Amino acid sequence: MLIGMLMAVLIVGLLVIGPSFENIWVTLAVYGGIIGGMLLAWWYSGRLSGGIAGFMLGDSAGADAQETYSLAERYETEHEYGKAIEQYRRAIEKDKKNVQPRMKLADLHYRLGEYDRCITHMQEAVDLSRTMPMSERCALMNRLADVYLEQKHDPVSALEILRKIVTEFPDSRYAVYARDRMMQIKERR
Repeated sequence: MLIGMLMAVLIVGLLVIGPSFENIWVTLAVYGGIIGGMLLAWWYSGRLSGGIAGFMLGDSAGADAQETYSLAERYETEHEYGKAIEQYRRAIEKDKKNVQPRMKLADLHYRLGEYDRCITHMQEAVDLSRTMPMSERCALMNRLADVYLEQKHDPVSALEILRKIVTEFPDSRYAVYARDRMMQIKERR
């Protein structure tokens, strides 16, 4: 929106003032560079992450996502779970790379006994959490394994998640813990 308004002002200004440089080629290069740069920024903004594009273009998408997330938390606190779920989904739509609304939505579905939906959102969060610190990512994967074990009684899926921890972080204490859990699960079978 800001880019569109700036381009309109620039074009109207060019039409009213006209070229002011002595050489027409210099005029074309200067104004063409400005207009081309603005068009390129507008076109490329859709490919940038929301935060960078918002900062560059004055877009409020990041702020909107945070407001929606805050509203969802308020609804959750007030035990208006249907409204909270709707707002968390809206927050996810506004900021598709943010793990937090997915985790909150997964927790809410867990509390409501909707374990399949909980697992879906937790799996999405795991898929997005590749840049998280190791401790947070492993905690998330362990929670997902817990839901598979305790609520779905699905040790095969739990083992798969634990194997992922061992594969991704083989020399960590989290891998040691995951191996221990895998042994316990196999012994119970």
